[in-house]
Amino acid sequence: MAGSRILFAFVVALCLAQVGWWTYFQFQEARHLEQAARLLQAGETAAAARVLGSDDPGGLAEEARRRRNMFVSEGIALTVLVLVGVVLFYLGMLRERRLREGQERFLTGATHELKTPVATLRLGLESLQDARTPQERRDRYLQAMLQEVDRLEKGVTNVLMAAALHADERHATRSEGDLAADVREALEAFRPRFQAANLELAAPVLEPVRAQRDPVAMRLILNNLLDNALKYTPAQGRIEVSLRAEGREAVLRVTDTGLGLDAEELKRAFQRFYRGTAREHAGGVGLGLFLVRELAEMHGGRVEARSAGRGRGAEFEVRLPAA
Repeated sequence: MAGSRILFAFVVALCLAQVGWWTYFQFQEARHLEQAARLLQAGETAAAARVLGSDDPGGLAEEARRRRNMFVSEGIALTVLVLVGVVLFYLGMLRERRLREGQERFLTGATHELKTPVATLRLGLESLQDARTPQERRDRYLQAMLQEVDRLEKGVTNVLMAAALHADERHATRSEGDLAADVREALEAFRPRFQAANLELAAPVLEPVRAQRDPVAMRLILNNLLDNALKYTPAQGRIEVSLRAEGREAVLRVTDTGLGLDAEELKRAFQRFYRGTAREHAGGVGLGLFLVRELAEMHGGRVEARSAGRGRGAEFEVRLPAA
């Protein structure tokens, strides 16, 4: 963004310099023509030719061709600069429009993500206030409230992390550890949510894979991938998590049998604030997969989304350098 602004300012400065040069040149030429006119009226042809830039009257035609070529070349250069400025201005407007659309999507999603847990918490607390509520129902309400608090915490964490990345305030604090242990910890935390959603969670025995990773960032990557699979996989669906070492890379895959992604969604899945086009969209503010990509790249890794199309599930693959 800063580089585009500097380039645009440079193009504008060149255009202004060119216009200034042409204005000065034309002013000087007008003065020379006035001098040459007076000399011609006095019959001093050679002096008039020198004022116009030629040593003798016979060279005036060559001087005219030289100046015509100079103006043509300068005109072409100025036209190119103007076109570059127009393109940069258009790209800036396009970027601003996309950012505005993303912010609108973010506000819509954030409103939903904040209001839903708050409404659930309020309903649960009001139910708990009623002394006639059976203990079994109280336990169910408490469990639902804890899940909503967890959902709210994840949303706020994503927003804060995205803000830190945008401000270049977040840097990986890496330490060597076992990615398999990180994955198992995340799976255990999500298991009650998968059971409540009536989803099958398949995670084969994970062999140790050591890597230099930021534990907090790794937890966010796993949480967002699992949360994404949970949101977009209907009941009776299946989610599989695998981790293995391939060469010098640790490869994490999260595969689901959910809604899948079309070609447009595959291209934009990791954009900030992008929330997909499916009617069955399950909320969110469009930061989860964006953070997965940013945090993976912060570790020197990469992430890729795959899907055979709408309704045919999706696979997300994260590759990180192994220790």
